[in-house]
Parts: sequence; C-alpha cells; structure tokens
Amino acid sequence: MSDQQLVAEGYEQIIKTVFTQFYQASVLARTSEEKAKAEQIFQTGVTFARQVRDRAAALLPPA
Repeated sequence: MSDQQLVAEGYEQIIKTVFTQFYQASVLARTSEEKAKAEQIFQTGVTFARQVRDRAAALLPPA
C-alpha cells in the first residue's frame, strides 16, 4: 500500500469517527441549539480532517 493510500485510509477512518459522533450528538440533542452545535462541530471536524489530509498528502516525499 502506498503512502498516499495510507493517508486516504486514515482520512476515511477520521470521517467515520466524526460522523459517528455527529450521529450520536444528533440523536441525543434535545433542543435546536444542541442540534445546531452538533452540526457546527461536524462541519468543523470534516473541514479540519480535509485540511490535514491535503497537507499530509502534499508533504509526502517522492516514492
């Protein structure tokens, strides 16, 4: 497996975790404010994961 594939796989795992946390927070949310907070945290998590994935891919040395 290439380094690029490993980075992509790591990103996939993070997104799964972020989604699971979002799902759980959404199920437990009792108010619109709690739902909005869960959505904001999800969006922030996905955005940050993308940034880290892209930066990691850019930093990989040539094979």
